[in-house]
Amino acid sequence: MDDDLEFSYTGHSAVIHGCTIEDEAFVGMGATLLDGVVVEKHAMVAAGALVRQNTRVPFGEVWGGNPAKFLRKLTDEEIAFISQSALNYTNLAKVHAAENAKSFDEIELEKMLRKKFARRDEEYDSMIGVRS
Repeated sequence: MDDDLEFSYTGHSAVIHGCTIEDEAFVGMGATLLDGVVVEKHAMVAAGALVRQNTRVPFGEVWGGNPAKFLRKLTDEEIAFISQSALNYTNLAKVHAAENAKSFDEIELEKMLRKKFARRDEEYDSMIGVRS
């Protein structure tokens, strides 16, 4: 993945079919987007929304409901959140790719080293009721 690429956020169990989702757009969990939908950059489709065929969700707007309709404009903070979420998930994908590339022996060695060199925090352990 190139660091200069931008990404959008698509939530779990979203159904997107024949759509265009621009960079830094947000599609909430369980949303359904039908054929021809366009979600523009910095636009948000709420969780569980049903966006009808050939609908355009414009820049900076939140759409939700069944069928989805305009709810309000996004705040500057929400637009920043969308951009940051996409970056966070991109970085997490890189971490998972690196972890999945490891062999079983590498994983077992790391587990053993973590156990061996883990620093115990006796004060924290006593707070949560762990006895040495």
